[in-house]
Order: sequence, then structure tokens, then C-alpha cells
Amino acid sequence: MALEPGFERRLGLTATYERDDNGLEEYLIPYFRSVVYSVDYGEALRDEVISPFRIAFIGVRFFPEEQTVYDDASAKASRLRNILIHKFGLPAEPFGQFILECHKLAKSEIPEVSRIAAFYLSAFTKRRAVMAESRAKLEILRDLAPAIKEAKHTILFAQTKQAAKSAIATLGCEGIRGAVMSSDMRPDARLKVFADFEDGTHEIVAAPRLLDEGIDVPAADLAIILATSRSRRQMVQRMGRVLRRKAESDVARIAILYVEDTAEDPDHGAHEDFLEEVLDADEEVHTFRPNDPRENAVDFLCP
Repeated sequence: MALEPGFERRLGLTATYERDDNGLEEYLIPYFRSVVYSVDYGEALRDEVISPFRIAFIGVRFFPEEQTVYDDASAKASRLRNILIHKFGLPAEPFGQFILECHKLAKSEIPEVSRIAAFYLSAFTKRRAVMAESRAKLEILRDLAPAIKEAKHTILFAQTKQAAKSAIATLGCEGIRGAVMSSDMRPDARLKVFADFEDGTHEIVAAPRLLDEGIDVPAADLAIILATSRSRRQMVQRMGRVLRRKAESDVARIAILYVEDTAEDPDHGAHEDFLEEVLDADEEVHTFRPNDPRENAVDFLCP
């Protein structure tokens, strides 16, 4: 509706102008023509629009059986992706558009096409799941319990509902009160979770993607990203949940858990665009390797 003709003037405001599909190139740029003004993290900090922040990348290693599943799924996904791009003409980039077209092909009435697309999606999902639900990440999460206890409110971003449940169960064993949010919850149940989160009944709320956008979440000062994403848009949305300016001069902290030598690893190009923008703001960004003492990451994430 907003892009229909008939308006003499209009203004588009967004924190995440980028998209993971071709909607930007196909609709927004032709309509608005150009960006009139943009604010980066450095300017937002100087104008006190957002809180100062620290980001910790915390690396883990797969357990042997997880590594096997990941390697097998990666090899299969890579082989099928090449076929989909070079034989069936799917766009290699942006990746979101490739996935969108792949979903369309999976519903094709041509058996060969639909089968290859479906096999790719299955391998891609399996690879993403083994990263998101790695037992090594849950062990690190347990190590971070002291930082969560020191935080006023913590949000945990997971890839799946099971990963969110496992995270809350793991932290519950450390005496941390938490709840899982999911899209299949009734609106009144969600409101109850948020109310309990805001008044301190819950110290942490975990959700698979639900908290990324579109929901007003009570202020938090610590975010833990259990499942990373290739999407700069999603990373910006998640950071926004803890960067909102608070009455106090609190420093927001973001912990990004990743598996070494995978698609999540910053050393392999993950989050490259996002990191460049954050580093330009001169905020603290530190990487903790799997062999680093965990208390170092805890100290970094404490208020």
C-alpha cells in the first residue's frame, strides 16, 4: 500500500534498508531512487541515539560426530548449489534470493528440478541445524552463566525452538530463570513472558527468530546469539534489541557464538560487511578462541 501511486511526497524510514531477496533492487530503489540520509553506528553513538557496546565473538569446535554431519551436509549442499546455479540458472547472490528461488523450484512439476532443489534445502537445513544446536555451544553457554547473572536482562537468539529450549534448560541448571518464546504461542502467553521478563521473574528470554523484528521487546543489556546468520540485516536487527538508549549509561554487550572453520567463522568471511560497519564506530570487538580461558569472555561481557 505504501508504494502505490497517488502520494505527492513520502518518507521511508528504516533501521535495515537492506533485504535478503531482490526487493531492494526491484521495488525500493526504483521507487525512492536514492537514500537521502543514513546514520551509521559512529554517528548514532556521538548523538547518543544508541548505547555504547561491546561485541564478543566466542569460538567453539564441533564434537567429532557433529563435524562428520557438518562435513557431509556441506559437501552435498555445495555440489547441489553449483548444479542449481549453473544448470538451472538460479542467482548466486544475494543468497536470500537464491534460497527463495530454490524453494520455488522445490515445488516445480518437473521431477529432476524439484528433487535437486529439495535435496539442496535438506542439506542446507541439516548443516545449519548442526551449527545452531551444537553441544559445544551449550557448554560455552553454561560457562557464560556468571555474565548472564550480572546482566539486568538477557535475550538469546536461537535458530530453532529446540535450540532455544536446550539453552534455557542448560542455564536453568545454573540457577538462571528463563523462558522460551515461539511463534506458536498465544498472544496473551507472549505478553505474560514479556511482563515476567521486564519485572525480573525471568532473567533471560530465548526465541527462534521471533525476536528479530516486529515485536516490541523490553530493554535488555546483554544479547547472546547462539545461531549466527549470513544476513547483515538480521545481525543489525538483533543488535538493535540491546542498543536502544537507556536511562542509565549502561554498555550493551553482544556475545556471538560460532563454530570454528564453518560458515559462521569470521575468519572465513562471516559477517564481513557487518564487522566493517561496527569497527568504524571504534567500539570494542574481541574474538575469543576455543582454547582461550572462558573467564576472559565472562569478564568482557560483564557490566
